Amino acid sequence: MFRVLAILLIPAILQSQSISEVDIREDLDFLSKNLLKYHPNLDIYSSSKKIVEEIRSTAKTTEIKTSQEAFRFVSGKSSIIRCGHTHFFSQKVSSQKGFFPFKTCLIDNSLYLIHSTPNLDSSLYGQKLLSLNGIDTETILTEMYDCLYRDGFNNQYPKWIINTYFSYFYEQLYGSYGIHKFSLQNLEDSIISKEINGTKQAPAKYLRSILELEKSGIVLRINQTEKTGYLKIKTFDNKLLRRIYKQKFRKCIRKNFKQIKSQELNNLTIDLRDNQGGALQNGAFLLSHLINQPFQIIEKYEKTKKNRRYSVRKVKGPIAGMINPKRNTYKRNLNVLINGGSFSCSGIVSTVLEKNRKVTFIGEETGGSASVLAGGNTKSIVLPNSKFRVEIPTLGFRLASNFNPKDGGIKPNTMIQLSYEDLIRKKDPFSSWIID
Repeated sequence: MFRVLAILLIPAILQSQSISEVDIREDLDFLSKNLLKYHPNLDIYSSSKKIVEEIRSTAKTTEIKTSQEAFRFVSGKSSIIRCGHTHFFSQKVSSQKGFFPFKTCLIDNSLYLIHSTPNLDSSLYGQKLLSLNGIDTETILTEMYDCLYRDGFNNQYPKWIINTYFSYFYEQLYGSYGIHKFSLQNLEDSIISKEINGTKQAPAKYLRSILELEKSGIVLRINQTEKTGYLKIKTFDNKLLRRIYKQKFRKCIRKNFKQIKSQELNNLTIDLRDNQGGALQNGAFLLSHLINQPFQIIEKYEKTKKNRRYSVRKVKGPIAGMINPKRNTYKRNLNVLINGGSFSCSGIVSTVLEKNRKVTFIGEETGGSASVLAGGNTKSIVLPNSKFRVEIPTLGFRLASNFNPKDGGIKPNTMIQLSYEDLIRKKDPFSSWIID
């Protein structure tokens, strides 16, 4: 149904060939026509006419010398389209160089080095990244924000992507380097310059391999003395659960809620942080164990159709009508941990919970929109000259009829964010909500 961030599965590296202004203009015209043809939510945040005019604008193309610069320019149209499920992909060729070998942490629009791939200097932990390969970090972050996916005016998801997968997107937007040159502000506020070899394995992938793959994608922990439970759900995606964690969503959830009922828990915390979504049917199955009366998830689905011009029409979707609760519905105190990576299906689950029962949200605003989004039934197009691939969702979802374009995601009742002090002390600000 909803696709997990595809860059994690298929990293793409650009060739350094040049591309002309005429080529880019033709590509943007082709992109605009296909967005009008397929995208059901193009005029949600602005008029489709204005959006197409902005997409077709080539004011800065005289500055473009390479395909990497062209890709930054074209994918930068994401900030105009404002759809978290419209994805841009560069050409795929083999990299002969390497990723920036550090995982970074984004705090107050500054990047700090944290984990690295094996055998690197761990003393750089917590130092502020000022520039990378001749470009200051502020410029890199500004361009990345433009190029990354978001719903409407909510920048939580692009912020989370940068925080989690900076090295992947840096390589896609700026290229692969055999040697990375960078400057840092160290813990004594001195500025130092460094050089380091690129790595074939991105830091996020390395960390995931040592921190997550041996664990479960869905895990329940119970403190019997305090009658509290902690349920971590890393994804609603069936393929990821089966391939990486060897789990089946429904089987795990059914078993977990039987345990929750038998233990008569008074407090349950569900952790949806960093859960980018997956199958909407799985989200509905979870909700049926948390809401004690019939409920609705999607008010209506929409697709484009062509009369004299393209317009949207109501269609059937995967989850329609009212959904009944399960026998093992949990009715007591519920907390849900969220952040900018709680996107797509996770955002939908959070929205439906807020509508239908008492719940306390803890953390940061979810990524995406709590009222309207597009996803599923993806149409893949290839731009004729640059060969950049664009995935366009063709199914629109209305979660609420009283939609305000300036609305973002679900806001937390209790805000928790990682601070620089937490980073330096290696303290998890969510630790009090998690049962180890």
